[in-house]
Amino acid sequence: DEAAYPFHLSLRDRLSDHGLIAVAILRQTPSSVHVDSFLMSCRVLKRGVEELALVTMVEYAKSAGKSLLTAEYIPTAKNAMVKDLYDGFGFERTETSEDGSVRYALRVENFRPPPIFMQVERK
Repeated sequence: DEAAYPFHLSLRDRLSDHGLIAVAILRQTPSSVHVDSFLMSCRVLKRGVEELALVTMVEYAKSAGKSLLTAEYIPTAKNAMVKDLYDGFGFERTETSEDGSVRYALRVENFRPPPIFMQVERK
């Protein structure tokens, strides 16, 4: 699918190799890039990896010539700890459903990347 852009992240620190810790699928629409899927291991949350993932998503949207990055949070029994993830990165809520699902949008020109305190190796 040429409209899809999958990527993954692995993490290694001075103490351990955590291996594959995040996967995402971004999908181009006529007017935006949509975060179709974003899964990350809870054992690495709050280590800066989510910031790196977001920067990667915004970079892709810019390279695709899109001014909007959209996403959706769908609540499950296991993902409550990240229910405010997109809010924390400056996304605007565009729709909230009765089931707790929230749709988000981020104007990429307004995005200010957070500091990334890790060495990034791209392959």
